[in-house]
Amino acid sequence: MLLSRLTLGRCELALLALTATAARAQAPGPSGTAGSNVSNVSNVSNVSGRDYPNKPIRMVCVPTVAASGLPGYESVSPFGVFAPAGTPAAIINLLNRDIVRALNQPDAKERVLSMGGEVVANSPVQFAAIIKVEMAKRGKLIKGAGIRDD
Repeated sequence: MLLSRLTLGRCELALLALTATAARAQAPGPSGTAGSNVSNVSNVSNVSGRDYPNKPIRMVCVPTVAASGLPGYESVSPFGVFAPAGTPAAIINLLNRDIVRALNQPDAKERVLSMGGEVVANSPVQFAAIIKVEMAKRGKLIKGAGIRDD
């Protein structure tokens, strides 16, 4: 909805994942056209906090937020597979092995890269550490802003 409003000129700025804009551009448009019009949307900055050497061509001239004047800014949205608490380690490791194998296939990697993503394919322990850091950062932001779950 936000991307639609942005492309129609109904909002001036939006913080969107590149994967959302890439998916929208590749989705069938009205009357079976080749995709939705996102040509009137400009990428202003990269919120990841670092530059990627293999980023999609549409991101070549897009600086990080930190390089644009807000040092230390970084916002990442890790994607991963979760299992219920108490799932046996053997099952977790088997799932991880197969998922990593699939993500490292050239066509899967290319698909993720084409949408502005990055395939990390790390271990369950490494991914848990990333989630812990992100939850702490977002928790601090939520608490500092006085956001409540009412």
